[in-house]
Amino acid sequence: MKTFLLAWIAAASVASAAIIADGRGFFPVMVQVVDPNSGTPIKGAKVRLEDAGTYREFELDPKRQTKLLPDSLGKPVDTNAEGVAVVFYFGGFSSSTVDGKSIYSRTLAGTIVVELDGKEIYRSTLKDWAEKKRFRADSSSVPWIVVSPTNAQ
Repeated sequence: MKTFLLAWIAAASVASAAIIADGRGFFPVMVQVVDPNSGTPIKGAKVRLEDAGTYREFELDPKRQTKLLPDSLGKPVDTNAEGVAVVFYFGGFSSSTVDGKSIYSRTLAGTIVVELDGKEIYRSTLKDWAEKKRFRADSSSVPWIVVSPTNAQ
């Protein structure tokens, strides 16, 4: 047994240290709607994130602890005076650290839809937007999508 223990300690000290983590959570997406000519923010545009994920409570306590965010998934949010609305999606993330180098990944889920005066002026999946803008999700990044009525799709 002593030989096995010494061999295990030797192998563990030679092997590189690694940490792996994963989970699920709520992730924000910032959308700003601006006038194409003046750059002035547009208040009152409706922003929603379709297919924003499905949340399930996994708490040991049977009483639902998280209320506001799950109830808001997929529902429209009006832009404020700065033309900004924040919507959320529920998705997964993972990170791994090997020899001090960390790699973080996160899914980008859903389709952003922006409506102004009852007309849809923008629609794009987060994945397509990220590819077009070369956005890479890391542990602290937030998609910031700027929309003008002229870039309707």
